[in-house]
Order: sequence, then C-alpha cells, then structure tokens
Amino acid sequence: MTSPPEDAGRGPIDAVILQLTQEFEGRVRGVLEGLARAAVVEREAAAADVERVRAEGTEARGRAEAEVTERFTRELERTRESERRTAIELEHVREAERRALAGGAERLLPAIKGLDVGRSLSDILDSLHVALEAEASRVAILIVEDTRFRGWRVTGFEPDATAALMRDQSVVGSGIVARVVERRDTCVAKPGGFADPVADLPFAPLADGRSGVAVPISVGDRVALVVYADDGKDAGSAAAVFRPAAVELLVRHASRCLEAQTAVRTSEAVSLMAHR
Repeated sequence: MTSPPEDAGRGPIDAVILQLTQEFEGRVRGVLEGLARAAVVEREAAAADVERVRAEGTEARGRAEAEVTERFTRELERTRESERRTAIELEHVREAERRALAGGAERLLPAIKGLDVGRSLSDILDSLHVALEAEASRVAILIVEDTRFRGWRVTGFEPDATAALMRDQSVVGSGIVARVVERRDTCVAKPGGFADPVADLPFAPLADGRSGVAVPISVGDRVALVVYADDGKDAGSAAAVFRPAAVELLVRHASRCLEAQTAVRTSEAVSLMAHR
C-alpha cells in the first residue's frame, strides 16, 4: 500500500489559513476604516469648533468695538456739550468784563481829569490819594529817598500801623516796598496765592484771602514813591471792592502827570536862566 502524498493533507489546512488570513485582514481593514472615519469626524468636529470660536470671537469683538464706539460717541458728545456751555459762559464773562470796563472807564474819568489839572506835586498826589480811596480799603503813599522811606498819606490802617508807616525807616527788609524799589515795577501781595508770601507791607500784614498791590512812581532812573493799596480792612471804607487794576491805572497816570510837571518846571528853569 502506498502512503498519500504529503501535499494532499495540506490543502484543507492552507484553505483554513487563507480563510483566517482573509478574515483577519478584513477585520483590520474594517478597524482602519473605522479609525479613518472617526478621524475625519474628529477633524470636522474640531474644524466646526474652531469656526464657532472664530465666529464667537468675531461677534464678541464686534460687540466690544460697538460698545467702545458708542462710549466714545457719548463722551465726545458730552465734551462738545461742555465746550458749548463753556463758550456760552465765557461769552457771558466777556460781556460782563466789557460792561465793567465801560463802567470803570466812566467811573475813573473824573479821577483822571483831576490828576490832569494838578499844578504841583502835592496837587497830583492829593488827587491820586482821594481817587484811590474809592478803589481800596487801605491806601499808603510812601516817599522813597535813597535807602529810606516814610509815609506821606496813609489811610484805612490801624493807628499803630499808621504811626509806624509814617516814621522814617529802611527800605531793606520792608517787604513789598523793597520789592517794588528793587524791581521798579508793580508787585502784588497775596498771601496764600501765587504771589511771593514775603512781599507784604511792614506793620500791616494781609490776612489769607486778601490781596494788595504796590506801584512805583519813578523820577528819572530811581523810584521816588511807592503807592500801596489793598483790601485789608473789613468795613468802614468807601471802597465797596478792591480794584487793583484801577489802582495801577491811576498810579501810572499820576506818574505821567508828574513827569509832565517836571518837564514844565525844567523848561521854565532853562528859560529863566537864558534871560538872566
């Protein structure tokens, strides 16, 4: 008896192996295809999430930009309204200033005329003193000689201060008087304000909230007089308010009048000398 060929028994086994291999490969392909589909789904979902986030970001950015624009528009409108109100108020202030200046010019005109008709130093200074009493509660006309000064007319001050101002004393250390002599220009005394706090009048300091002004009258290249005025007196003064601009205007006009008187006297002296 002959034995069956060796390959004869392998046929069924190979068929089984082939079938198993094909089934395994099919399952692997199925798994891979499932994974691929899942990956596609995940990618699509991620892309959708990204797009949603972008859309939400765009919408949020749009809302934020709209809110900023609206807020800016409101602020701009408020600013413009404030500017309009400020312009109206400024125009009212300017109109009040124009009326005050017009009224001030009319009020000061008699005083200026009084200075113009003065025929001597005393006449002019007397007229100036009377005019200043209507512009300030305290007035002092001080004569300066070299490094000394003394009062010529002093009104509105307490008796002790008046007596002290009428005495001969040094310009050095005299507060606002020293400042005017040094600078040869108008100086302001305003404690608690922007002015120099040491620039006050000797023996009659100003309280907080009060102000004063000192104006020089020069003869040639030196200060011959210092005219001081302030609102340091509470009551009993003819001046209803303190007007430093009016004080300076009157003093400067008086200075021009004194210069004119000096020129006239010099001319007369020259004429007399020529006819001797």
